[in-house]
Amino acid sequence: RSSDLLELTMTTAEDLNRDVLKSETATVAIPDMDLEVQSRLIGGRFTTLEGLIVEIRDGLKKLNPFGFGDSAEGTVQEKLKRVVEKLDTIVRGDWMTKVVIDDPAGNSYVQNYYAPDPDPNLVIVKYDRTAEQDEDMGFIKLAPENDE
Repeated sequence: RSSDLLELTMTTAEDLNRDVLKSETATVAIPDMDLEVQSRLIGGRFTTLEGLIVEIRDGLKKLNPFGFGDSAEGTVQEKLKRVVEKLDTIVRGDWMTKVVIDDPAGNSYVQNYYAPDPDPNLVIVKYDRTAEQDEDMGFIKLAPENDE
């Protein structure tokens, strides 16, 4: 029941070249943007950090095509454009931020540039999955609360 929370604090544009394995069950968050992307948006993939952020950006555009056109409601359109612009600043290496991959299955990975030594910019936290996470992953079926 071990899960992984991977927290990478970017310090240079070189961090964008780190290999990243994001499993099907992992979510990706950029806390400084108050952005959390559920696993369904981009699925599992082996890429670089830059590639992962580009996939998130493109996935947001694809899921919300009307958020970028004339038919978009003003505030929704502005918010989506700001998110995409901020993701672009990360991809260009102009903004260093923290990227968090939370994987209840524990199958995700971020390259350690300092291996075999610990990476001072990468924190890996092991934790036990919750019952809800086990249910989401199909391991258990929770009993209905008001089952008679």
